[in-house]
Amino acid sequence: MTSDIVFSERQLDAQHPAPRGRPLGFACMPFEVPLTRSPQEWVNDVRRGLEQMATVSNIRIDVAPEHLPEPPDDGEDDGEPVHDNYRDSFWVEPVFGAIAFDVHIPVRLQKDILADGVVIRRRVGAEQFRVSTVYGFEGPCTFIWVLDEVDPSDVDVSGAVILVHRFMSKELERGATGVRMARVGPSPFHMNAVLCAAGEPQEEEIAVVRLAMYGYESVEFRYDPDLFDSIEEAAAALEGALSSQLCLYYWLVRMKNQHAKSIGDLAQKTQNLVKFHSQGGVGGWLTRLFRTSGEARKLGLLALGARTTEAEQARGAAAAIKTVLAQSDTVPAFEPYLHELAEVDNEASISNAREVVQFVEAGRRSEFEVLMISAATVLGGVAGGVVGFIATSAAGGT
Repeated sequence: MTSDIVFSERQLDAQHPAPRGRPLGFACMPFEVPLTRSPQEWVNDVRRGLEQMATVSNIRIDVAPEHLPEPPDDGEDDGEPVHDNYRDSFWVEPVFGAIAFDVHIPVRLQKDILADGVVIRRRVGAEQFRVSTVYGFEGPCTFIWVLDEVDPSDVDVSGAVILVHRFMSKELERGATGVRMARVGPSPFHMNAVLCAAGEPQEEEIAVVRLAMYGYESVEFRYDPDLFDSIEEAAAALEGALSSQLCLYYWLVRMKNQHAKSIGDLAQKTQNLVKFHSQGGVGGWLTRLFRTSGEARKLGLLALGARTTEAEQARGAAAAIKTVLAQSDTVPAFEPYLHELAEVDNEASISNAREVVQFVEAGRRSEFEVLMISAATVLGGVAGGVVGFIATSAAGGT
């Protein structure tokens, strides 16, 4: 059983603060080897890419062969590269497993690594990190642990996540093994967290203490020191208690990004149809009469598809969140973030597209009816003239 301690309870606890602990950040930064054709080669490539880095140690790749995906067909076309934020999956993405290692990033290198043009991030406050990427059913998530013996309040956890990703990306590229560290936003996750031993008795093995602060939410995960022999053991337990939620979170992020891209395309096509229908002159009239009909039908089908997809994703997300939070060992630290992701509402864009389709089709039908009436009138006049001419000619012939 786990409970969230609200701000009012936290104020009472300020007189008895918890001991210093281990800061950690959250992200989604899996390894990928795009040119690898065999899943087993991926394992070897990742290991080789890490082992050649002098500042990396304690490498652990715990991925069973049966949890690796099937290799792609020899003739399969990977197509155009897709941004990490929109990926269905990464190659290779085990169904279950973990990759962990320690990395040392000296303070003297951090300023250049974290430089953003003229903006320099404040120092991270640490240089020893443990990176642990866990693969769950929905996909990967990553824990960045600060191993230095420092005051957690002096550590910029978000900066640590950015530092680790930039450093690893640069070193992997330099190694020329083809291994890359992908990154799905938000990485860093918008939470500053620390794992520490509880300073007083508690019912939970690990309790979630939310601190009311400006900016990113700050959370303390307090473990019962009577139940864990060390902070290392508590850290492993915390990863197990959070990974399902975090893996689901980043999978929902990718699905939401994909749908948002589709809604963006829908909005663009809606604007294009309005533009076509707003053209003046004979050319615009011909476009409205003969071209916009097909475009309107396509847009209508896209709108219906978007509405169906959104409804299906909402149902799927709700079911997945319920399943994950129902697990007995879950510490529901990410529950509000999961529910927020599940609340997707693009009805305004979808309805706007459908209304434009209806307006365009109604206008096109009116113009077509005018065309038919005009054509009938002209043809009627021509036919009448012909009949009159024939009658006149016949009368003159007699």
